[in-house]
Amino acid sequence: MRLVPETAPKRKQVAVADITANSSGSGFRLPLWLPIVLGVLFLAALLVAAEEPLAAAIVVVAPVLPFLYFALARGVTGDFNFGAVLATAVIFVLSANFRYREITEKSIDFQVALKLLAMGAALGFSLIYFKLIVRHLYLYGLAYWLAFYGVLLLSATYALAPLHAAVSTISLIGSFLFLCYLCVKFGPERMIEILVWSGLIMCIGSLVVYVAVPEFGRMRDWVGTESALTIRLQGLFGASNGAGCGAAALLFLTLYFYIWQPGASRAIAVAAVVTAGLCLVLSINRMAMGAFLVSSIVYFLVTGSFGRKLVGLFALGVLAAVPVLLFPEEVFGALSRTGNAEEITSGTGRNRIWAVVLELVPKSWLFGYGYASAQHILPIHPDLFQAAAHAHNLYLEMLFGSGVVGLLILVWCILTTLVLAVRVGGAREMALFFFFLPYGLTEPVIGGTTYLAMIIWQASVVLLFHRAKQVELGATATEPIVPVGPPRLAN
Repeated sequence: MRLVPETAPKRKQVAVADITANSSGSGFRLPLWLPIVLGVLFLAALLVAAEEPLAAAIVVVAPVLPFLYFALARGVTGDFNFGAVLATAVIFVLSANFRYREITEKSIDFQVALKLLAMGAALGFSLIYFKLIVRHLYLYGLAYWLAFYGVLLLSATYALAPLHAAVSTISLIGSFLFLCYLCVKFGPERMIEILVWSGLIMCIGSLVVYVAVPEFGRMRDWVGTESALTIRLQGLFGASNGAGCGAAALLFLTLYFYIWQPGASRAIAVAAVVTAGLCLVLSINRMAMGAFLVSSIVYFLVTGSFGRKLVGLFALGVLAAVPVLLFPEEVFGALSRTGNAEEITSGTGRNRIWAVVLELVPKSWLFGYGYASAQHILPIHPDLFQAAAHAHNLYLEMLFGSGVVGLLILVWCILTTLVLAVRVGGAREMALFFFFLPYGLTEPVIGGTTYLAMIIWQASVVLLFHRAKQVELGATATEPIVPVGPPRLAN
């Protein structure tokens, strides 16, 4: 018995009836955004009546809400253009500092509220696509790093400021999972593109405030007993060291990843290189410059003829060491900001902080004092000063905050990541990941909320997991790492 000819007309009638019903009822249905806007305007009116300064901001934002709602809807459904704009906004808000606060001030203001909103968006997208993340990224590596973040979150429960520590840890987890989402949803090349856009906005904004608002865009330092404005850039990054590290990581990402992508924008690439280079120089972050050099050397070594390159670099290193051994005071004095060689030999006073950290660690060596507790303990130590807000060393920071347990898991994650990079031929990913290992000798890297440099470090891990998954699925791991010919940049 043939049912299709008999049922087809009925289906057509039902479809026509549905269209008719929708069209007839459309005149009585309000757009979803309209009550939202009206509600916001009503709230603004109430705030105006209460003489609340926040009302002006709400009145300004209210007309934009329909467009934001439309962009959000398109981004969630997978439209890359809208999704990229949303992702760039999320990363920018997570990374940027719009006002500077005292280290001890942990109240919720508009900056904290924006960051909480961005964290919620990052976690929301990530959880929706979590099955896709697990399916398309290297599972074992993903499990190791999530276990590490889990230990940090656990250590936040017994920190001196548990709420602040938990929010900081969740921001790290949110940015990591958000990068996983971007990688599996839009692909690794688009994820890199979004990171370059975000970093470019950070660098441009930092240069603008450096010139236009020096009190905000430049670092203050102690000159004798007085706090004086210096020439070091901190911009939107929050600190000069953060600015230098973020700019150097962005520079590496642009030069070694972005410009080799098909369809990469010449204008974006040049702008990112120039602005990141300026921010790096103006930050006067020597360790970031050194880490950039080291990671470039690592990339140079692992892209063929390792033995010959290593011998050549060793010879150059010996030659460079000769003047340092013969004239240490002169060389270190030239490298310092003040002309004093002790500034270099003491790590700009970091040896005092390291000594105090090593003195305190044995009192809570197994699990540490809790994540980000260094911000509350070290500044009030009698042998230190208020600006000593962390251990100024990645490995000591982990030991202090999460104890031997946290440090061992971090070392395990680092070693397994490096081994994985060698196994799957991820030379660029390894070099970018390696950038943060020497940099971590003088800076904590992981010790508070997420920021641009930390996000780029996480991106190197996510890119490596994506490559490893492709190899696991049978894709070749012998693709040329160094492109032949000039970069393929679009005008």
